[in-house]
Amino acid sequence: MSDEEIIEEPQQPEESSNHEKKAEPSHELYSETEEEKTEYPKEVYPEFERDGSNKFKSFFEAVTTILMSPGLFFGKLSLDNGLAYPLIFGIIIYFINSIGGSAVHLFEFILILLTDPTSSSSASLISALVTPLITVFLAPVTLLVSAIIYHLIFKLFKYDFNGFEATVRLVCYSSAPLIIGILPFCGSFIGFIWSAIAMVVGMQIVCRMTTGWAILIYLIPVIFVCSCFALVAAVGGLAFFMTIFPSLEQFQDVLLQEV
Repeated sequence: MSDEEIIEEPQQPEESSNHEKKAEPSHELYSETEEEKTEYPKEVYPEFERDGSNKFKSFFEAVTTILMSPGLFFGKLSLDNGLAYPLIFGIIIYFINSIGGSAVHLFEFILILLTDPTSSSSASLISALVTPLITVFLAPVTLLVSAIIYHLIFKLFKYDFNGFEATVRLVCYSSAPLIIGILPFCGSFIGFIWSAIAMVVGMQIVCRMTTGWAILIYLIPVIFVCSCFALVAAVGGLAFFMTIFPSLEQFQDVLLQEV
């Protein structure tokens, strides 16, 4: 009997210790989960949209990230934090972009004054002052119309996974490279190309599409707009031609006279 008691006695504390060991991890796991929910909530990105953030600093941080690493930015972008901040971001970008155009018009005005001091032409000066103001009102319209067009294309090709709000946020933040337009003459062109790259990268991440599809979908509105401009230019040129030469015979007579 003494031998059996010796064998049974050590088993009881082992079972209680095992029970305690099993209870401790479950308690620790529960406390960690609660801690993550209370102390580490999902943060809004970019920081520009967070309440209490330094708007000036966070604005340029967002621009820099989109310029240098658009994949990183759109991978962390919050897709459901409203439209106000993205539209404000886009308006600021377009306003800064228009300053480059205003600088060109101001340069033209100064050049006219230097070459012909008696000239009273002030069209360039008016353009330099008015362009940024008009841009502030046209920027949100441009961004929303672009978002509508792209979202319709996304729906057509079954890539509208995150809704219209995500499309607006994608279009607004991908316009960040247009800030390069503040550089006169070549800035707008460089900014447009850079913005196109950011948009394509953003579409790959936000809409979960391949690079080929992203490039194709991006180019559809661009090709359409260019085609419309080409058609308008062709019709305008034909109308101008017909005002000078009402009939084909008159045009032939002019050519024969020159020969």
